Amino acid sequence: MKNTDIDGQLYANVRAFKPSTRDGVVASVHVQWWKRPSGVAAVCLGLLCVLLLAGIIGLSVYYGVIGHHESTERDQLQASYNNLTEERDQLQTSYNTLTEERDQKPCLAGWWKFGTSCYYLSSTMNTAGGGQKECRTMGGEYWMDGEPNNLNDQVACVEISQTATDPLKSWKDGPCVKQHWVCEKPITQ
Repeated sequence: MKNTDIDGQLYANVRAFKPSTRDGVVASVHVQWWKRPSGVAAVCLGLLCVLLLAGIIGLSVYYGVIGHHESTERDQLQASYNNLTEERDQLQTSYNTLTEERDQKPCLAGWWKFGTSCYYLSSTMNTAGGGQKECRTMGGEYWMDGEPNNLNDQVACVEISQTATDPLKSWKDGPCVKQHWVCEKPITQ
């Protein structure tokens, strides 16, 4: 028997039953709706709607909390980024200032720039050996290997060799008397 036949018989029986108001008895018909497939489907759909609504509310609360946390973290990262950018800009400015000062003063005070070297002209008189010692204490070192060799144990002055293979080692000693001396060193970087 099909469901529609059951429903049809049920409703047919209800139509056939007509209570009489004159007897003072009012009859009621109780239809068991949960036994019908459409009633069960309605209940299931209702429960699914309630569960779906609860899930949506739960996800909204969850993502609201997560979104707030991520927003706070994003704000902290942005502040950190801004601080680092500011520090970088300050360091760049400092670097540019130092580079500019270096380029304006490639040699130390009292030294003169010529070509790619700095030269110190002594204000005192000294021998080549004495001048060499003073020059080395100030950071100059342009003597050829084995020089100064104080030729024949005489006091020596500096000569610049034209045959030296290394221009940074082109000085050699030669005979001289006390005089002003010169010191050479590369431009300070």
